[in-house]
Amino acid sequence: MFGLLDNLSTSMSIRTKLLTAFASLAVLIGATGLSGVWFTSSVGDRATHIGEDLSPHTFASLEIQIKGTEAHLVFEEIMAGDQTEDIGQVWSLLEDAKWYANAVLNGGASEKGKFRATDSLQVREHMATVLATLDKFVETTKHRLALRDKLSKVCSGLEESFDDAYFKVQKGIDAITLAAVASPTMNSLRILRDAGQAKYLMANGHLFLEELIAGDSTESYESVKTDLDGGRKLIADLGGTEVASSLPPVIAAIDEFIGLADQRNANLTGGSQVGTKVETDYDNIYETFIKAASEAEDFTKSYVDSALADADSYKLISIYVLAAPWRREFFLPDSSLI
Repeated sequence: MFGLLDNLSTSMSIRTKLLTAFASLAVLIGATGLSGVWFTSSVGDRATHIGEDLSPHTFASLEIQIKGTEAHLVFEEIMAGDQTEDIGQVWSLLEDAKWYANAVLNGGASEKGKFRATDSLQVREHMATVLATLDKFVETTKHRLALRDKLSKVCSGLEESFDDAYFKVQKGIDAITLAAVASPTMNSLRILRDAGQAKYLMANGHLFLEELIAGDSTESYESVKTDLDGGRKLIADLGGTEVASSLPPVIAAIDEFIGLADQRNANLTGGSQVGTKVETDYDNIYETFIKAASEAEDFTKSYVDSALADADSYKLISIYVLAAPWRREFFLPDSSLI
């Protein structure tokens, strides 16, 4: 420790030399002590920064993904016809996701937690991208829901007209059979047979069309059309019999029924094509949104890791600075650090 005294002037008195040495040592210890306190305080400040500023941003990025994914799941269940789910829950979850993104950018506090605005330009850029894709996701969700409601409204009215036409057809065919029974002739048996077969084909076509619309891939509209056209032909071929005068309104009802069936099938085909495109767009923007949120989470994590490494370096420096005055090597210019 007294290696520094070798360079002092030999003309100094022992008292002066001692005072100078101890004064220098006191200044050195004081300086290193203050430096150690500063570095130790810096470690605490960085720990506070990590705990109060950075870690909540990582949590927020994760919550954005969770809320978005849950909203997507609930929405798909609603679109699949689950009446137990509420569309309001979807909007609430997406609003929560948006709140977390804004909290990272601008700060905020609620029952969700307390967040300070990020001072990282990169984090701000990532979160701005998250907000932009989230807004697009919300817009696409609303568009898909509106399309479903529109198609449902159109199909509901058309379905009602279709059912009314079906009952009109059945009632007309029943009237033909009753007339044949009321006034038996040589053709009565044929009338009863063909009218009964026509009635069956109409009912069968109606059933198969409903199954096709419900999503049964084993059915085709060609088979529906074959049944309906076959039933119409059976009734039309009765024109040479005594029930000929009662056929025109029945045939007209059948034509209306077939026309409505064609329209329902066209709506199914067109709606399916439009719905598929909208659904694809919806899935694509969802994936883009989740990817952006995931990248934001990864970056906030790397920001935390960098801050932790920085705090560790300050901790090591503070330990060295506080320990240095008590190491003999500190005063020996030719010695290496241990």
